[in-house]
Amino acid sequence: MNNLRKNLEKGVLDAYHIKGNDLFLIEEACRLIEKACKNEMGDLNRAVFTDENFSANELISVCNQIPMFAEKRFVLVKNITKIADSELKKLIQYSKNPSDSCVLVLCEMLRLSVFDKMNFEKVVCNKLNDFELKKIIVQELNLYDKEITPEAINLLIDFCLKDLMLIKSEIKKLGFFKLGKALIDEDIIKKLVHKNETYSVFEISDALTHRQGDRAIFLLKKMLETKDFPFVLGLISSHFRRLLYSAMSEGTDAEIASKMGVKEYAITKARQLSKNFKLAQLVKINELILDVDYQIKDGQMANINAMYFLVFAILEVMRQV
Repeated sequence: MNNLRKNLEKGVLDAYHIKGNDLFLIEEACRLIEKACKNEMGDLNRAVFTDENFSANELISVCNQIPMFAEKRFVLVKNITKIADSELKKLIQYSKNPSDSCVLVLCEMLRLSVFDKMNFEKVVCNKLNDFELKKIIVQELNLYDKEITPEAINLLIDFCLKDLMLIKSEIKKLGFFKLGKALIDEDIIKKLVHKNETYSVFEISDALTHRQGDRAIFLLKKMLETKDFPFVLGLISSHFRRLLYSAMSEGTDAEIASKMGVKEYAITKARQLSKNFKLAQLVKINELILDVDYQIKDGQMANINAMYFLVFAILEVMRQV
């Protein structure tokens, strides 16, 4: 991202290919490029193409139009999941000699890109590592004259599942909140930072792994206070399905995440947690969840009772298998 900023200071190029797995960085890159176009006419010099309206002929036609009262037209193509070979050939041909009166941005989060053959400037927007995230958190909080402990930083990153967009949002909340302490610690993070639902399920799973029934019930009760029953059951079902798949699959975290439609960090965390279970336990737990879901739909078990029954049943599996 820093390289993009430096390059844009020298001038905006005719075409970019933005690719990665961090939505915040991707959107920020698009924003920076569009800002560099210095378009004061808004939508008159702006066009967006998605799966719903994409056409190579229409796209190229728009790119070749003369912008109104501006040097550059901004054209964004985002989240295209499929493209015909004939359409792709037209874009490849355009990429060899793009219009100098337009800035075309191809933007996608897919791991396997449909635009890799484009001869465009590449901008990679992958999730930041822990060191980079920690550096950003400290720098951002310094703008609010706030400091934070290393333990609190780790907890903030975990609560937000390493999602920079969520982290930025929570930092803003911490920055404006009048704190009694000069230093942000773990207690403040626990009180003020919104805990991602997936992380809450990680906690329940960890409690079940260590056979901490009281803690598992407490965490489940807290979740049910703010979330509907079907949502909670769905989260737990998805979580243990990820654990089973992660334990059995030889693919990379990114490959599994792409197949399951979740964030890569969720798979990284699932792989860590799955090591605490035997494969037979994960199979049994997934069977239990399916059975409980069936009994609920069949009217054999009430919603809330079913959730607590499921927790106790999983604890029993942890003891027996």
